[in-house]
Amino acid sequence: MMTMNHPRELENKIQHDIMRVLGGLPDVIVYRNTVGQAAVYNADTGRRQHITFGLCPGSADLVCMLRVEHAGRVFAQWVCLEIKRPGEKPRPDQAKWAHAVRQMGAFATYVTSTEEALAAVQRAREGKRE
Repeated sequence: MMTMNHPRELENKIQHDIMRVLGGLPDVIVYRNTVGQAAVYNADTGRRQHITFGLCPGSADLVCMLRVEHAGRVFAQWVCLEIKRPGEKPRPDQAKWAHAVRQMGAFATYVTSTEEALAAVQRAREGKRE
């Protein structure tokens, strides 16, 4: 049995399990959205350059596409999942980002387990936004 020595390890395991389960669904594609910065040194110029990656601070850990058929057409519904440890809530910037995503018609929520992630995808299939 694996022991989690650090809270981040538990969140990483939850995220890995969710990606595995959702990735096995025939109507879902899962993308990991890592947000951060890296410093790169350019030996030719002797300068350090900062590179930002990911969607933006506060954006969801997982950004999924859900295949939706409506009126004979196929669409991709954006499903955004912020992964949290049990008992943990989204930070203010994460809640603000999720609200903006919902305002644009996409689905966004936070989850703490594979069961919650599967339930969230089901709500998205039903046309809900959260």
